[in-house]
Amino acid sequence: DGNARERFSELSREETEGSNDLFEYALQNIKEKEREVIIGIFYEGRTLREMSEIMNLSQTRINQIRNNAVQHIRKNMAYR
Repeated sequence: DGNARERFSELSREETEGSNDLFEYALQNIKEKEREVIIGIFYEGRTLREMSEIMNLSQTRINQIRNNAVQHIRKNMAYR
């Protein structure tokens, strides 16, 4: 999905290209809610509103979880 891939650009190409195993490791080592949000938004192309409804949380909270997840993924990839 083109839109999901564009949103996924928050993680820079340098961090993801050639690092699929590392990214999968990083994704598995974040909190379950963070993983659910990342998968929903970036892999399934869902909006913050859709994730909000699915998870029964505010859009603001979903955005916070997404931002935290991106930071945790970057940190996990840097330390692996």
